[in-house]
Amino acid sequence: MKYLRVLISQLNSLKMMQKQNLVNSFKEKTIKKFEMINWNTSPLIAILICLLSGLNSSAQEPESGQEEPFYQTLPVFNPLEDGMGYHNYRIPSFLVTKNNVLLAMAEGREDMNNDHAKNDLVLMRSTNSGKTWEDPVVITSAGDNVTMNPVLVQAEDGTIILSYIYFPEKRHTRQMKSHGVEMVEPGLEGDLIERFFIVTSSDDGLTWSEPRELTQVVKSGKNTIASICGPGTGITLTRGVHKSRVIVPMQEQIKRGDSKETLLFSLYSDDNGKTWKHGEYAPPDDDGSGGEVQMVELEDGGVMLSSRNSSGYRRLAFSRDGGNTWTKLYKEKSLIDTGCMSPLLRYRWADDEKPGVIIHVGVTARVEG
Repeated sequence: MKYLRVLISQLNSLKMMQKQNLVNSFKEKTIKKFEMINWNTSPLIAILICLLSGLNSSAQEPESGQEEPFYQTLPVFNPLEDGMGYHNYRIPSFLVTKNNVLLAMAEGREDMNNDHAKNDLVLMRSTNSGKTWEDPVVITSAGDNVTMNPVLVQAEDGTIILSYIYFPEKRHTRQMKSHGVEMVEPGLEGDLIERFFIVTSSDDGLTWSEPRELTQVVKSGKNTIASICGPGTGITLTRGVHKSRVIVPMQEQIKRGDSKETLLFSLYSDDNGKTWKHGEYAPPDDDGSGGEVQMVELEDGGVMLSSRNSSGYRRLAFSRDGGNTWTKLYKEKSLIDTGCMSPLLRYRWADDEKPGVIIHVGVTARVEG
């Protein structure tokens, strides 16, 4: 995909739509599948599941007298025109700040289309709802090494937190002979391990702190191959006894003899990102846990987890203690998984007239490029 595109939701338009009009609008505009589901574990919430066939099509401009489109797509990162020298951009993270500044973060991949392309993390900002964007700025760079998997979240006090991971040159969680990549060494110390960092901003992404390493927090011990955030976004809880808790969705890959086990957990902070705790693992189902993970807050302050996996369906689990412990993972067959990053976002809270809405964005096929 040459461009990363941002879905700009038209909130006022949505409020004017009746439920059936909303369904029809989605069916007519690139939605491959649409379902409304009342989860047994959270009866107060209706979840809107959008399985998009891709993000390359743009909503048409409305004709005179017609409602505005539910969303618009706008090019944000363009390696062919921005002069940054990257081969492409992948793995986006997107945040709307409390001051309505749009932050778009992605990996700038320098020399090839894979996870080891001397990846930098590149930021773009918009102060006018995405109509125009400031020039791209490199936030993290490690030379021939790799910084990747950006996860943006804003704490209750306004602090913006960017989590990301670091791999040494030509090292990853697995061997990839075609790219000359070897597996990182497991453990907490050494030059050939995977590491975990955060940087913060207190001015809507204009300036950023020096990196702060949290490798020893996110890795449970010497057998951990990697602890990986997201990719996607984090969440800050807005209700319940854990209100204001900042959560970064995580997976931990642990060496078990000649194989490895992947377990999912949340990294969370109750003091706006000053200190962090490693939550408990979500119990795997019979086939494991999956991998890349996103989380979303439920109506009652609970948290839902959704993970990517190779079974063809997303795996879900639920937490009633702010993301510390989880129900057992299970495959949700309403959520098709094609082995690709899938955002999970709170769109609207429930009120007296309308159900709460969570949007899951997936793809029906994965295309490299």
